[in-house]
Amino acid sequence: METSNLDFTLKGLYIGGDWQESATGKTFETINLSTGDNLGDVPMADEADVDCAVAAAKIAFADWSRTPIQEWADLLEKFAARIRELRDEIGLMDSLDVGNTLSGMKDDVDWSADSYRYFAGLIKSGKGGN
Repeated sequence: METSNLDFTLKGLYIGGDWQESATGKTFETINLSTGDNLGDVPMADEADVDCAVAAAKIAFADWSRTPIQEWADLLEKFAARIRELRDEIGLMDSLDVGNTLSGMKDDVDWSADSYRYFAGLIKSGKGGN
């Protein structure tokens, strides 16, 4: 079986809205379980990276908590639409990474998008927020 080319480019850890290298610069291989091939090297986060991510999350939460709830719903719907747009790519990456069937992983992508749309609907109906 030939490994699909994911055209993977190492970007780093996504923290606080930016891609950054891990504090140590270390990476680890992600392996295609079907073939044993290296799918790509990904950053290895350590305690300093986690601390940085937690600090960024606290700042983001402070901003997010001031966002009007209807905007939350709109953003969730946009996120769901984007997941649907990337269904094939996300499904392929997940399939190669975890060894599940491509069709099953695409179904998982659909389920994720449906879940975000569901929660957006709850918000808009007045059942999902303050």
